[in-house]
Amino acid sequence: MSRDISTFPEPLELSPEEENIFIFRANSISFGVNRVGDLIGHVSSSFTALTNLVLKILLTTKGSVPSKPQEGTNLNNLIRNGYNPNTINEDVALILLDTETQVKQLQLTRADSDLKAKLASLQLSDLSLVADSQLTLTIIITNQLDQSLAVQVS
Repeated sequence: MSRDISTFPEPLELSPEEENIFIFRANSISFGVNRVGDLIGHVSSSFTALTNLVLKILLTTKGSVPSKPQEGTNLNNLIRNGYNPNTINEDVALILLDTETQVKQLQLTRADSDLKAKLASLQLSDLSLVADSQLTLTIIITNQLDQSLAVQVS
């Protein structure tokens, strides 16, 4: 059983409307550290590992990892370079499909067979254009035990 470095979302205050939808909301992540300041990890066969893998691929710009140019998505490019409001739903759906495909391909090469950490599906729950330059999406990550987690990315 291997261990991965943990990342944690840094929570933001929830508005009264958001409290009915989300348990917490974050717009950045940080590495987990213990009281001494050492990085902490998690077992790679956990739902946390699955969530971290999905977010890592989703938030990595395709082509930015020299040793793995195919890893990542075009989400950052879409946000940075602008998007067409008429096709934004299709654009994000294709990005999530690309993310799901990459995660499943990576998991095929790993010996770990814990169903908690295996992706079953990614689903777009909500997409909001908050401002001309701010895109917020909520995705549902479901593992092969049919456990789900909603994650908001903005």
